Amino acid sequence: MEKRLPLRLRLSGTQLLYSYGIVLFLIALCIFFQIETGRQDSPAGGIVNWWSSGTFLTLRNLSNVLRQTSVNTILGVGVTMVIITGGIDLSVGAILALAGVVSTAIIMRGFPPPLPFPSDAAMAPL
Repeated sequence: MEKRLPLRLRLSGTQLLYSYGIVLFLIALCIFFQIETGRQDSPAGGIVNWWSSGTFLTLRNLSNVLRQTSVNTILGVGVTMVIITGGIDLSVGAILALAGVVSTAIIMRGFPPPLPFPSDAAMAPL
């Protein structure tokens, strides 16, 4: 006799899509970009050739993507904690943009790159 899972443990297609939709979309995006980067290298090839010659799912590119999104991830976690504790603070993006502008202005005036760090730290209490 076949054992069936309890009703609360079975997921329908809609519940599965609702629960794991973001993960499925992320996988679909990775597949799309892997094929597209391969298609740019060899436009005459087929999907298998485009997949194998794609450069999106390389270790170098994935580490670059993770490095670029790390700032937004840290800010998102911090803002989430602030909102959960009841102190709503939506000015984090504006302070980040201001710090970026000031840092760029300091570096463009010929100062060495470590010099903007104190100015960025001074903007943190804002």
